[in-house]
Amino acid sequence: MSRTLFAGATCAYAAAEQTLRHDSLADFAPYAEAGLSANLCEALVKIAGEERRGFSLAFAWSPEVRMEQASPPVELTPRHVEVLEAGAKDLRERLGREPEAVLHGVVTRLRGQGDREATIYGSLLHEDVSRVRSVRVDLRPEDVDKATHAWRRGLEVAVTGDLEPHGTGLRMRRVLGFVTRPE
Repeated sequence: MSRTLFAGATCAYAAAEQTLRHDSLADFAPYAEAGLSANLCEALVKIAGEERRGFSLAFAWSPEVRMEQASPPVELTPRHVEVLEAGAKDLRERLGREPEAVLHGVVTRLRGQGDREATIYGSLLHEDVSRVRSVRVDLRPEDVDKATHAWRRGLEVAVTGDLEPHGTGLRMRRVLGFVTRPE
């Protein structure tokens, strides 16, 4: 976990530096695969506080676990923090939407007028199945009865739709398919 945090903080610094040099937020996207995320950028901004103070993150490693690469402190200035805040918004917008994502899980909650919104606890087909999360799903009228049946019986469902960020979580809109797995 510490190595992941170090990699992410290093990527955040590099992306912020490139953005300041090129005056373009497009420099954030290439670092997403290497460990940079909107959540990490937002966390770094929160560390800076409301005053957006600069700060440094230093990493010390256990002597039993050798770290082959150098790991100097990551120094973030107030200008970096400002760019990280904009970068987090850009990453959420640019990388947060996923058309036709597939969600497998169980319905844990129904709400809204006519139970038109379900919360499904499960995993996304494109991610590691051990990563589970709660996703709010906007149901079509034809899916409400299926969702209610699955909720009452604890049945697994598979839902296909457009996934997008919603606050600190995810929401599935424009549902294309809703299937209840047999008992």
